[in-house]
Amino acid sequence: MPFELELLETLLHEEEGASLDFKAAQYPFDKADIGQKAKLLKDILAFTNSWRRATAYILIGVEEVKGKRSRILGVTEHLDDARLHQFVNGKTQRPVEFIYKIVQIEGVEIGVIEIPLQDRPVYLKKRYGDLGSSDVYIRDGSSTRVATPDEIAKMGSQGVLEETPQFSLDWADLDSRTALESPCILHSLALFPPLPDDTFTPPRSAYLTVDIGRNPRYSEEVIWCTFERAFFIGIGVKLYNKSGVLGKNIRFEGVLSKSGGVEVKEVLKSIPIEGIQTVPFDSMPLVGQKPETHLEDRNDEWEIVVEFGDIRPRETVWTTNPFWFGCAHPTLAKLEGQLFGDNLREPTPCSLEIQFEAEQRPMTEVDAAPYLDQ
Repeated sequence: MPFELELLETLLHEEEGASLDFKAAQYPFDKADIGQKAKLLKDILAFTNSWRRATAYILIGVEEVKGKRSRILGVTEHLDDARLHQFVNGKTQRPVEFIYKIVQIEGVEIGVIEIPLQDRPVYLKKRYGDLGSSDVYIRDGSSTRVATPDEIAKMGSQGVLEETPQFSLDWADLDSRTALESPCILHSLALFPPLPDDTFTPPRSAYLTVDIGRNPRYSEEVIWCTFERAFFIGIGVKLYNKSGVLGKNIRFEGVLSKSGGVEVKEVLKSIPIEGIQTVPFDSMPLVGQKPETHLEDRNDEWEIVVEFGDIRPRETVWTTNPFWFGCAHPTLAKLEGQLFGDNLREPTPCSLEIQFEAEQRPMTEVDAAPYLDQ
């Protein structure tokens, strides 16, 4: 599976620790001496044995920048994955699971060593360079040390820690399949006052008391449709599984305050037709769509629920239909919620924001022209 650039972008904003390291230059290997190769071996062993609940990454060709996005430098040479496995696993008491990947970003290539959770401890069968046999190296913050006897005993009794899936939740433009920043800026236009209800009502026939084939509410529906499509802006939600484990039955539940006059719709009304309609005027969301979305009006707040279902490692899931947001006043609205899942140890807090830029002016017939039945 290709290394997700979205995951890489997340890692570039994190600091070194028990599951992440940055290397500005490539590890010497082909023509390296024992001391140089020992540094590479030590780093892989330290991350393999480290106390963590997520896949570990060594990013090669990246310079760490404290408090900011780390700098992409790139490398011109890469380690051979097969030879690297042969080198490491020929010296350890049990095989080490890892993979070396080449990733293209910003016009250059970087190397990524990905080390999943696995049985521990892992140590050398015999001394190599300055690495002692039977020494268990672990990552401690951004440095490496030898594990204590108590730590080694806990590793053996604990086995493999089940990795907890980790997610990033974002607003999304569903047409272009791109993530939107939070706060997402939405321009809401309130066409008020609206046109009179009878603006688009055709003259009544002089011979019939009832105009056969006419929708008696057509003009009113056109005006309401015009208002909705100026006032409400549709945006979706995307969820990215940035971990190496399946997310089981993932569900988002959040609330959005109505303060400031925030309105939310799950669907907009259909564009009306002049003839008598034989279908409900309100559009309906797709039945059985995945992920499923739900909207509830709860007095002073809106409840938004998205049932994403199972999400594979490195998978991005997009809502099928957007939610429609509108507000008559400039307002910063916050959707505060949590992610729930069968294999999440506890709910994961998350929030998204919308900055409404509101405008109000009277409705004109020009505004309604796109929605008139031609």
